[in-house]
Amino acid sequence: MYTGLSFYNSYIKPYAEQITYPFWIARYPSSASMSLSVDPSDDKRPDILHDLYGWQYSSKGSVSGISGNVDLDELYVAVETVNVMPSPEATSYAHKVGEAITVSSYYASSTDAISKAIIRNASGTIMRIKAGAANPYCFGKNGVATGWCNDGDIRSSEEAEETTPAAVAYTVRTGDTLSAITKSMVRR
Repeated sequence: MYTGLSFYNSYIKPYAEQITYPFWIARYPSSASMSLSVDPSDDKRPDILHDLYGWQYSSKGSVSGISGNVDLDELYVAVETVNVMPSPEATSYAHKVGEAITVSSYYASSTDAISKAIIRNASGTIMRIKAGAANPYCFGKNGVATGWCNDGDIRSSEEAEETTPAAVAYTVRTGDTLSAITKSMVRR
C-alpha cells in the first residue's frame, strides 16, 4: 500500500493489527532538490509498524535526460525476488545477495549505531548490499525487508544459489508513473 507518513500515522496506524500489507511511504525530509546519485539520510527513513516496502524520499529529484522534477524512491524489495541484482560495489563483502542468513540482532537503518540494535533473532535473504555502510546487508523475507545487519550480527548462512540474473531495463517516457512502470516490470 502506498501513502504519506502523516496519513499512515493518523488513519492506518490505529488499525495496524487489522492491516497486513507492506507499505510504500512518501516522506520528504527536505524540500531541497536532489539528484539520483544522492542517497537519502537513513535516519529520516519512515519508522512504521508494518513492513516497509519502499520509501519515496523526494518529489524534487533530477535525472539526467528528464526535464522537470521526478520522484526519488528507495526500495527494500526486488520487483522479482528471484532476480535480485547485486550492486557492483558489493563484490568484496563476506556475504552475497541471495544468501539465506540468520541474525541475532539487526537495525532499522544501514547507519544505525550498535546502541540502536534490535536484539531479536531473525532470518531471511540478503536482498541488497549498501557499500560503505556500518550495517551493509539489507535482508528480508518474500521480498519485504526486515532490516539491516553487519557481519557480526550474522550467526548462520547458506550459500547463495549460483544463478545469473536477467538484466532488466526500462526507458522512462513522458507521462509514465511509478506504478505503471512497476506493473510493466512485474509482467515481464
